Amino acid sequence: EYQAWLDSGGTIAFPEGEEQKKFRSRCVRGMLCQVDRLCKENVESAAFVVHGGTIMAVLEQLAEDQKDFYHWQVENGGGY
Repeated sequence: EYQAWLDSGGTIAFPEGEEQKKFRSRCVRGMLCQVDRLCKENVESAAFVVHGGTIMAVLEQLAEDQKDFYHWQVENGGGY
């Protein structure tokens, strides 16, 4: 099952996990919710420590420079 997931390029659901579309949507909703909360609380600076897939999902949808999901892949310990 894992090999099938790898072979699909991550386009099918991770074994025993959620579908990519649902994962990406959940990440974007979560980010927007947190940004809204930070704005309402007048927070001037914040950092998000998240999984690389979360970074990719959020930037694919919200970055001004629209790029493919995998364009936003970061190295371990990296980010934007």
